Amino acid sequence: APEACTVPPAWTAIADYVFYGIYVVELLLRVGVYGVLVFKSGWVKFDCFLVVTASCDMIIKAVDSTAVLDEFNIFMLVRMLRLARLARAVRLMVQFKTLWQLVQGLWHSKGTLLWTFLLISILMYVGAVMGMELIRLDPDLELDHPFNIAAGNHFRDFFDAVLTLLQVFSLDSIGIIYKPLIKHQFYLLLYFMSFLLLLSIALMNLVTAVMVNSSLDQATQDPAFGDKRELLVLPAELLFDAKALPLTDQNLRQGAAASLFRSCDAAFGFLLGAGSDGQDLRILGAWLRAVRKAQLWLPTGDVAAPLRCLAQYLEPLCSAALMAKAEASEVAQQLAKWRGAPKEAAALLGPLCSSLFQGDSSMEAELREDSLKSWLLPLLVDLAEDFWPRAAVGELDLDWELIARQAFALLGEAAQTWDGTHSVEEFDDVETTISVWQAFAETLHAAVRAADTFSLHDAGQAAAFQPPPEKRSRRANDRWQLSRHHLAQATSISSLFSLLLQTLLDCMRLPEFPEDEEALGMLQRARHEVEAALKPWAALLTNSETWIAELWEPLRRVEELLSGVKEEEGDFLTFQVARDIEVVIWFFGAFCASLPEGQPSHAAAEAASRAISSIAPQLAHLDAALPPWRA
Repeated sequence: APEACTVPPAWTAIADYVFYGIYVVELLLRVGVYGVLVFKSGWVKFDCFLVVTASCDMIIKAVDSTAVLDEFNIFMLVRMLRLARLARAVRLMVQFKTLWQLVQGLWHSKGTLLWTFLLISILMYVGAVMGMELIRLDPDLELDHPFNIAAGNHFRDFFDAVLTLLQVFSLDSIGIIYKPLIKHQFYLLLYFMSFLLLLSIALMNLVTAVMVNSSLDQATQDPAFGDKRELLVLPAELLFDAKALPLTDQNLRQGAAASLFRSCDAAFGFLLGAGSDGQDLRILGAWLRAVRKAQLWLPTGDVAAPLRCLAQYLEPLCSAALMAKAEASEVAQQLAKWRGAPKEAAALLGPLCSSLFQGDSSMEAELREDSLKSWLLPLLVDLAEDFWPRAAVGELDLDWELIARQAFALLGEAAQTWDGTHSVEEFDDVETTISVWQAFAETLHAAVRAADTFSLHDAGQAAAFQPPPEKRSRRANDRWQLSRHHLAQATSISSLFSLLLQTLLDCMRLPEFPEDEEALGMLQRARHEVEAALKPWAALLTNSETWIAELWEPLRRVEELLSGVKEEEGDFLTFQVARDIEVVIWFFGAFCASLPEGQPSHAAAEAASRAISSIAPQLAHLDAALPPWRA
């Protein structure tokens, strides 16, 4: 009969299989809907662990072997972890709010408990060693004397001393320990009182104070703060993912977009309140992305309204950006992609970029860190596609020189790829760095073409039907237009090209050891990228004299270097001079090959031809170079 009481009811086994089936179906549904990305969630990983261990448990129970069952009983104990799933559901119910706070407080105090255990262990070790030295058997007393009995029972060896101090720490009937000892040797009162105060009173009160302070901070904080913060990511994940929440009705789309616009002020205030961190900035970037995409659903909406709301929180945004630059760069990227309100977006981008690039001289020394490149390169590409060129021609109030310094620093760092200090895997960063300057020139070229096309269209359709003024202005705002006259007057573009020319001449030189085939191969790949990037720059030749003057100076230096070689005296070109001459000739040839046909590049081609003719008599001195430079 007693054994029958230990047999579980039959329905429990059936319930076990039922819940196992529910867990499996739930996990399969999650994977089927969201794919493998669902395993980014810690709870889903935990559910997968429960399903796998439950499957192992059922397989083991199917084996009719007592030895196997005894060996793998641990899998049966894992079933107890299913209670954690119950805790996850219970925490969302108001009735269990207090219980969840207790569990959460216990979880958050694990660090405090760990350090407390370490400190207690150290104090007990010191106290045990001191006790063994101070409390010994007194040979002048009989062995059955209370002092010798207490000393022998509690301080004979290190283990006994530790257990004794554990009793002192827990106040577990310590009177029978210290009373006979103190009566015989009164100075032992200081020993026991010291450790009683340290372990039982002072330390425990300090630990309690730390845990209470942590609990008060947690209680004063909004208990749903983390959940509210994560909910702000849902618009970006649901509204613009056809697999998650497809909105096929136009009214629903417009209603969702309008709700996003109306909620901007509250969302920005919530995220950029006191103590904003990197997580807040990450969610802010996702929110701005959702609002930016929602502009497509509200073509007549005020696209600058969210930016005006964000401008109210510019100071905390910049302060948070100093501490979390990678997350703040996501916010800057969304602002750089904002269309329809360039002035408002630039007013936010300026201070934000200043915070991101603060101490740019120290950033140059840290550019080799992958964490810095991971956010700086994408941001520069986005800036080069719109706001940076606009600021360079004076249309936007943005520090284009600050942005240019970061791009030049990255380009200089890219040259280290083929000097032996970087790995081949980093060449992707080199291509992206060069593409920044290509995107900058392509943006300018596209704006010039748009202005030419728009002016021709207006001239051809002068007598035809004209669209309403508001549509014409909206069309003009959607696509940036830059007249050739305005570009010719922008001296900053020629200055940037001059700096780019000098930087490329410094970065694209052949390695010091041309025999290094690996470094030479990477340099050739980089030069191909530069040649592709030069095409849009060459297409911007509206003032050939200004631009060709920038190219003439390196050629003039080449002429001086070659004319100084005296072959009859056995003079030879040094390796450094040979590298300088080779990179100038390569760059000049690549740029001339990139010139488009027709005007205005015809004048530039003629100037290039004259420049080559002027140094042609000196090219014979290239034979003075040592191998392999002569080849």
